[in-house]
Amino acid sequence: MRRSTSIFIALNILAAAINYLLYPILSRILPSAEYIDITVSLSLFTQMSTFLSSVIAVSISLAKFDKESTAHRRIATLQAVILKVFLFLATGFLLASPFVMQWANTPAWFAVPITSMMLFSIPVTIISGYFNGKNLIVQLGFVTALSAVLQFGFALFAALLFHNGFITMVSMSIAQIVTLVTIHLVFRNSQLPKTSPKAVLDIKIRSPETYRLIRYTVASGVAVLAISLVQLLDLVTAQRLAEVNIKQYTDLYILGRVIFFAGMMLVWPFLGGINIKQLHTNLKPLLKLVAFFVSLLMAMVGLLWVASEPLTQVMFGVAYTFDSVGAIVFLSMIYKVLLLILTVIILYFIVIRNASAVWLSVIVSASLFIASWIVPSSTSIAQLLLILNLIASVATVVGIAQVLRVSLTLPNYP
Repeated sequence: MRRSTSIFIALNILAAAINYLLYPILSRILPSAEYIDITVSLSLFTQMSTFLSSVIAVSISLAKFDKESTAHRRIATLQAVILKVFLFLATGFLLASPFVMQWANTPAWFAVPITSMMLFSIPVTIISGYFNGKNLIVQLGFVTALSAVLQFGFALFAALLFHNGFITMVSMSIAQIVTLVTIHLVFRNSQLPKTSPKAVLDIKIRSPETYRLIRYTVASGVAVLAISLVQLLDLVTAQRLAEVNIKQYTDLYILGRVIFFAGMMLVWPFLGGINIKQLHTNLKPLLKLVAFFVSLLMAMVGLLWVASEPLTQVMFGVAYTFDSVGAIVFLSMIYKVLLLILTVIILYFIVIRNASAVWLSVIVSASLFIASWIVPSSTSIAQLLLILNLIASVATVVGIAQVLRVSLTLPNYP
């Protein structure tokens, strides 16, 4: 393993651990209602910001397909376009926030820090994609770790001082601004993709090149956003099921999210190493990545089987026995693993510029949303997870089959 890869993995482990530990720490500090609100809000932000994964994938693709000067210019254009489009979308989201947040059973005012965090995440994300596409993975790891450390510190300070979920979210939004400023100070001698308020306002959406870039990015964003939001379905749907202890399932949901945080550590090196000229060579790294996800699942289940009570006592202040929650945690983690595999497949299609990313994501997400919407309130959480896992399993098989079909033929670039 190269030294740069080892450093990248170490920085990502640090960032993942910090991101993950924030939840159980907040559960100890905040009142129960505030804790549930901020958990749902942060999960909503995480899943919505996963849409930005498509921007990273697009940036990687631009860095791989285009010459250095062209790639730098197009990525800077991408940043201006995304910011301009997001300003319109943010306005719509804030206007619709009473309905969106009601769906998530969370106070509407949490939409303000969510929107702010998303806005300042865009330039950070594009810089990350540029680093990844150029295989500057140490710099990429630094950006990831810096963001995690600052958000953790700001959130912990606000939670201890105010014991309020909304103020804690606002502090995390401020941390994102500090992250962006710090990145530009640290890498001020690098040719980072940059933009300005004037560039955002003056960008010509109608030019053919910009239009193609927007079409490519929007299609990619729809694909990733759709598959990201369904990761919330079990938590959101659980809140309307009659026989579910929502505080308990929120804790178990957080346990399951360790799969997501740990799994994403190796997704970006995989995407950065994609061979766009010989797609069949990507199959072995993809198989190894899937095996890593499955290993994570088995390791987490084994850990809980051995030490569920002391682990949950330390994390949440409540001891859950494996006999009482083991089956639910296992089903929840399977759901996370299946969606993680589907997310990687969709990002892979985005990098190689294949339309399968869109139709696969839309069909899977629509099926899962419909299933969660029609289940009666008398459904148990185990029954809900079984239904979601069945749909996600079929989708994963279809996605893998499509990867094999596409990767064993010549790519058809747009």
